[in-house]
Amino acid sequence: AESGDLAAVRTPISGTGTITDTFAILGCLFTPGINPVSLQQQPLNQLQESSSFARILVVVGSAQAVFFALFTGVFGVLSIYEERKQWTLQRMLVSPTNSNTILFGKLLGNLVVVIAQLLVLMVALTTVASIALRTPTLIWGNQIGLLLVTVVVLSLAVSGIGVLIVGLARTPEQVQIVGPIVNMMLGVLGGAFGFGLPDPLPKLSLINWGTDAFATLAAGQSTIGMNLLVLAGQGALFFLIGAWFFRRRMRIG
Repeated sequence: AESGDLAAVRTPISGTGTITDTFAILGCLFTPGINPVSLQQQPLNQLQESSSFARILVVVGSAQAVFFALFTGVFGVLSIYEERKQWTLQRMLVSPTNSNTILFGKLLGNLVVVIAQLLVLMVALTTVASIALRTPTLIWGNQIGLLLVTVVVLSLAVSGIGVLIVGLARTPEQVQIVGPIVNMMLGVLGGAFGFGLPDPLPKLSLINWGTDAFATLAAGQSTIGMNLLVLAGQGALFFLIGAWFFRRRMRIG
């Protein structure tokens, strides 16, 4: 049998309805047992579902990781000047090995170091988030394949910056001065210091493209094709320009 209030709801409201029926209908609005409509807030994506602490680690942590990787990219290639000073480079150049192969080998070795550095920092940030949240938390998302591709392509762009700076500089001392200045500029443009600049300035920095790709993956999305294309294009372009200037500096090729 239906309760009196619920039965009253089924009574049509018309001119023949009594005042008692009207009050019964209004009473249904305030009856705790009757709750036909409920609102529940749902997260828009995986990043929004995670804690604010994890979201901060993804954005700020990735920007800082790329920023410090830039120094590795620059000073890792700088070792070739020391090899020239010790005549190690000259001995390699008189061998049948092509000069482009020697430079590519330098880039490849530096690339591996940058990849390792980024992965270590990402694992460290994941560990910090898991300890702070008291539960294992993969703050970078579940798309491990795309995440690794992003790390490799980003490392290529970072290493390309190093080849470009070393190629343009005439001496190791110039690299030690110009390198940090360029890295600081890229950090400011890319938001590595906690503040952002208006568009389109951030798009001039590879830090912005890398951070945006990591944030997209952390949000459970996979629309990072443009990010990967820009980073890969920058890395290839920087390497080609830097290698051309470097060959002229070293009188090779």
